[in-house]
Amino acid sequence: MPYVQTGYGQVYCSIRQKQPNSSDGVMVLVHAAMCDHHLFDDLIPHLEQHFQLILYDLRGHGKTQAERGAEDYTLDTFVEDLKVLLETLQLNKIRLAGIGFGALIAAKYARLYESSVEHLVLMSLPCYPPHIGKQVRQFQVQISNNGRFFPAMYFVENMTMLFPEDPAVQKLKNCLEIQKPELFIRLAAIIAEASPVEDLRAIKIPVLILSGDMDCIFPPHYLFLHLYAKPNIFFQTVNDAKMLVTLDNPKTTASRILSFILPDTSKVAASPFFSNIRDQTIKFTKVIYKQAAKKAQWYKQIRVDFLDRFRVFINGKEIVDGWNRRSAKQILIYLVFHQTASREQICEALWPDVPLQQARKNLRVYLSYLKKLVNIKEQFITMDRENVFLSGNITSDTLDLQDLIKEAKNEPNEGIKWRKCQQIMTILKPGFLTAIYDDWFMEIRETIENDLINLVLWCEYYLDKHYDAEKSIQFLSECMSVIDKNEKIYDRIIEQYRRLDDDKNMKKWMKMKYDVLWLED
Repeated sequence: MPYVQTGYGQVYCSIRQKQPNSSDGVMVLVHAAMCDHHLFDDLIPHLEQHFQLILYDLRGHGKTQAERGAEDYTLDTFVEDLKVLLETLQLNKIRLAGIGFGALIAAKYARLYESSVEHLVLMSLPCYPPHIGKQVRQFQVQISNNGRFFPAMYFVENMTMLFPEDPAVQKLKNCLEIQKPELFIRLAAIIAEASPVEDLRAIKIPVLILSGDMDCIFPPHYLFLHLYAKPNIFFQTVNDAKMLVTLDNPKTTASRILSFILPDTSKVAASPFFSNIRDQTIKFTKVIYKQAAKKAQWYKQIRVDFLDRFRVFINGKEIVDGWNRRSAKQILIYLVFHQTASREQICEALWPDVPLQQARKNLRVYLSYLKKLVNIKEQFITMDRENVFLSGNITSDTLDLQDLIKEAKNEPNEGIKWRKCQQIMTILKPGFLTAIYDDWFMEIRETIENDLINLVLWCEYYLDKHYDAEKSIQFLSECMSVIDKNEKIYDRIIEQYRRLDDDKNMKKWMKMKYDVLWLED
């Protein structure tokens, strides 16, 4: 049957039965963003004689329809879809392989449900350093005209080394051209912000990370830096391939996968001496790397706090004076969020009403002043003709808050999620993130506040489920001191008093809602 009914809806699924001489289990293949299961067509002939192959179309892709807006999609959404699909097919033990966005889904699934996965294959796994991820995100927004169209041909040219007239490229192009821009802009954001390193560090099953030797979209170097010494993780390269290794070199890709999952036991193992040499070398290299990283961080630390009050520390020493002159505070905060930025980007964000030529002239003066403030012994701020760079071990209470929020949003365990939410609320104070009032900064504040409101409402659901209405009211009331003027929180408090038949307090909060939300406006 081509469709499998899940809690989400009908998911298109293709099951390739094993050849008669095959007995190596089931392999599930997860395709990349904006593609469909046909991305594996050239890979299938090399694998189907060994595995029963399960291929499916992600929601919003191919023949699996989207039943809600792409703006609601998260990585967890797709992971849950895969879980339900496998449960519906009654598959308890699988080999799992994904490419691109599909590799992110596979890595997250294996982290959450490791006992059901025997081997994990990740092809062209997205993983950017944070500051580069931000650049990628900005570029995606730019080339899609802020999400108004999907530049299919641009990605075709950069994802594969095949010639445009190749039938596989034509098939890929036809698939990409029917995708909706809103799906692209949402998945592009998830990919740019992805951090699969922690998932992979926690996984103990064998993992193969495959990358094309010419892949510039998802280069593997950052992954390798963090995971090279994990004994269960293996890195291999597919020659003459960009991101879509399944198109550019399917035979080599399949060979790498089969050698990983079905090793040739007839080969003579390395001698105990050389096995020990390998282990010692890895251990020594790991120690050297940690020492170098620690030394670099020790001598080049910059902390910029502005969640409550604005404070700057250079290598542990606070820089107190000079921040209210020549836009020093605004520029530094911008660079904390965008550690590599063009001069034009800074000018447009900080002084949108000033002619660009004049703004760039002012910026030269302001940057010279800012460098004198922070470049005491180390070069934290550097620049060339077009770009400005903030480097070093950069920390901030606001970046810490964003990380906590992201962890809480993605945490599948309700008890842990509740504790993370409590931790977040304890560090917030009334009037948070008001160090500056530039439009770009207020947009970030609004995003953080919307995330906080969603977490608060989830906490109310959690408390209502596990405790009682009074505990929910107490929590919501405490949150109101930090997140003011939110109609949804007022409504939840009023609803809880209604359930308690407390007419007096219900009317009291209804009046407060009216006074705050309507009279003040």
